[in-house]
Amino acid sequence: MCVIMYKPSNAKLPNRKTFEKCFKANPDGAGYMFVKDNKVIIHKGFSDLENMLDSINSESVDFNKTALICHFRISTQGGVNPSLTHPFAVSDNFADMRQINATCNLALAHNGIISHCSNSRAKTYNDTMEYIRRYVYPITRGKAESLDDDLTIKLLKDRHLTGWNKFALMNANGKVVLVGDWRKKDGIFYSNLNWSQPPVIDNWKTPHNINNFYSGGFFENPDDSDDSEDFVENLF
Repeated sequence: MCVIMYKPSNAKLPNRKTFEKCFKANPDGAGYMFVKDNKVIIHKGFSDLENMLDSINSESVDFNKTALICHFRISTQGGVNPSLTHPFAVSDNFADMRQINATCNLALAHNGIISHCSNSRAKTYNDTMEYIRRYVYPITRGKAESLDDDLTIKLLKDRHLTGWNKFALMNANGKVVLVGDWRKKDGIFYSNLNWSQPPVIDNWKTPHNINNFYSGGFFENPDDSDDSEDFVENLF
């Protein structure tokens, strides 16, 4: 299972040890996205943590004041391939999604397995990309303002709340929407904590973490000042 890390604009960057743990537990490629000049910037395909951290540090933005979403992948479809790492531009074209350096108006990262979009024989796309093409793009048309539309939000919520799947969407205006159950520690949201401790697993689809978590499944612009902090403070 992959992990998504979401750092709100008013939270500090996680420390190096956290990045190392996330990468070690999910070693099949990493990527990140943020907003600059009213565009979502995507850089991905990192097979080496040092290269990823160097890239983040080289950006001409202050990430202690800028929202950042990182994704660390375990391959479940398509193999280990830089172009299949997350995040993805929301598009109806797989070629757009495969770009390892991209700008767009709306982007998505995913943690989980979407069985009805999976194809074990596919080598040029994965279940997340097919889900974007089949469901997310028709709802949003890849437009930044789609995340400000109540009907779009309702449709995204209804379509994406499936099993243990988690999604993070970011638009060019800096709005972030999280879908699914998310953990929080030191102001940072994580799609799971399996990277931090061995999970208790009965089977692939039913992990049982005893930690408190953000449930309810849908959050718009969650940040470090959220009133629910006390509910999830003891994650480790």
